[in-house]
Amino acid sequence: IELVKVGDRVLAFDENDRDGLADLNSDRVSHTRVTPNKTVIDFHGTQATPDHVFLTEGGEFMQLTDILEADGIVVREDGGKRRARTGWPVGSKEDHIIPVGYEDATGQTQIAPMRAGTVCSRRGKKIYTLAGMMHERGYELQADGQFIDADGDVVTAFWHWGVPDPKLFAGRHADYRGEIEACADGDALFVSLGAPAMTPTMAAPALQAKRKG
Repeated sequence: IELVKVGDRVLAFDENDRDGLADLNSDRVSHTRVTPNKTVIDFHGTQATPDHVFLTEGGEFMQLTDILEADGIVVREDGGKRRARTGWPVGSKEDHIIPVGYEDATGQTQIAPMRAGTVCSRRGKKIYTLAGMMHERGYELQADGQFIDADGDVVTAFWHWGVPDPKLFAGRHADYRGEIEACADGDALFVSLGAPAMTPTMAAPALQAKRKG
């Protein structure tokens, strides 16, 4: 984006036309601005500052951090809607909310709502999602958010890494801003959001299933 200059033609949209969801049109750049070094988020392959505004499904422009904290939705250039935290299309199988069991600090089993496409870990270019890891173990996700095994029995995904980070809980407010500010040091910094810090060796035994009943 630093190569764009006044007079260049870029694809643009009218925020008043169908709440910004109308087709993109070619238009000329009228002005540019330079900002000082800021923290930069790797937002599913797009580098953006935390206060960069994105179009949301309601036609409102919101800062990226606010969208992430609210488990909100962004509109892509093709008009498609994506879940900000996971990057998956809204309404897709990976966007389903599934119940995930875990043990709290007292050893009691609790249930956390997580989206099936939540990224648990990364190993090189390989991304491990909740649904993907369960699939590798022979459990298939159903439309109601439950998993079944090869015999058709219902099982529940179980988190064996202690209490999950609140940022993984679907539909709940989470403090992304605090995490970003804690990382910022005045220089441009790439912060990859959406996956907890885990070593590659933890990717394989990620989730186990517990049979219901």
